[in-house]
Formats: sequence, C-alpha cells, structure tokens
Amino acid sequence: MLIELFGPPGCGKTTFAHALAQRMQTRGFTADVLLSYQPGTYRSPKDPAGLIYAAGRVSGAAVNLIAMTCMAAAKRRSFELAGKLIATLPPRNPVWLLRYGQYILRLADTWQHRSTDRIAIFDQAFVQAVCSLALLTRGADDLSLAHALNIIPVSDLIIRLDVPEAILSSRLEGRMKRESFMEKLFETDVGTSHRAVEIVDRLDLLLATRGRATMSFCPIDKLALEDALSRTEEEIMNKLQSTGGR
Repeated sequence: MLIELFGPPGCGKTTFAHALAQRMQTRGFTADVLLSYQPGTYRSPKDPAGLIYAAGRVSGAAVNLIAMTCMAAAKRRSFELAGKLIATLPPRNPVWLLRYGQYILRLADTWQHRSTDRIAIFDQAFVQAVCSLALLTRGADDLSLAHALNIIPVSDLIIRLDVPEAILSSRLEGRMKRESFMEKLFETDVGTSHRAVEIVDRLDLLLATRGRATMSFCPIDKLALEDALSRTEEEIMNKLQSTGGR
C-alpha cells in the first residue's frame, strides 16, 4: 500500500508519517517511511556552519545521480517521469533544478522498486513534489498543475495536513533558528514556504476533480494528532480489507 502526505512546510508531515508507521507496525504490518528528511535536525559542535553537512549532502546527491545515470537504460521510466515533471514546472534557480531533479529521480526509482508486501509511507512524494516545484517556478497556473498531476503515479491514499497560519509561522521560524548557515541554503525561506498554503489548496481541488479525494487533518496538538492517526488507521484497514489484505 502506498500512502503519501502533502502540505505546506512545517505542517507536521514527517512527524505524522513516522507516528503512522509505528501504529501500523503495532498492528503487525511492515510499514516504512521512505526518503524522509526533516530540516533543522542537523547538529554538530565540530561543524557549526554546516559545511561538512552541506558537502556530504551535495556529494551524496551527485553520487546517486551519477549511479542512476550509469543505469539510465534500466531506469528509463524513472528518468522519463522526472524529466516530464521538471519540464512542466521548471524551477527558476539552477540549484533548485538540480536538487529537485535528482530527488524526483530517486523518488520515482524508489516508488517503482518498493517492496509490495509492506506499507510504504512518503512524507514527501509526488503530490508534495508538485507543490514544491510550483513554488519555485514562474507562473504555476492551474493548467500546469493539472498537467503535473496527470504525469505523476497514483497512490492508494493521500493525506493533506494543515495547521493555522500562526502555528505554521512559529514552526517555520523555529526551524530556521535551528538550521545551520549552510542548511538554510537548501531550504526555502519563510515567505516562500507560506505561499505553499495557496498551492496546497489548489492541488486539493484539482485532485478532487480527478476523483482522488484526500483525507485532511489539522494536527495542531497531541490530541488532534492522535485523532488523525486513528482515523487514518481505520481508513487503511478498510482499504486493505476491500482489496483482500488483513
């Protein structure tokens, strides 16, 4: 089963994804959060500016890209998907172009070659990638967003997360304070992140017109998070039972 989350930066996607995986594991399922990364968590007194971190992140991405390029024939579908999505919503900045290009390539490959006997949870998958690219391109109108949604593969369950603007601002500002100088270069600024709210709304409407209804939650505190997890768990169980799962 494929589950993907989307929402503005700071809404709690990574926290929700890992909590959901733990819940399903207690049910006896094999559940994993794939390709997850949470900004603002890097800490090293020996690297306060994050130079070593940045070098490792860039070199790691380069190695992955080179390795996949060497296997371009075998990974043709992943390259085609990444190329079409980037061409539809091309980032203005070449740094962002390289960053998201290699990430979407890795995402497409992971999605295609995932284990089919487990629950795969993505806190940043294709719908989130469309949202991120729309933030970084010029003139992301509904036509280009709709075209991007037509390109990406379909998951079994899409979960949208939102939090009130005041909470979102507080979380984003707190994250920026925790990030090292170099880590900030890899993330969008607070103003750009706030614009994601409007894009998330547009994507939600476009998904609905395609019959891809989303589950929407606002995990503003522990109680709301637990309720959202319980309702998601129930939906997962219903879907598994309807398809012959446990």
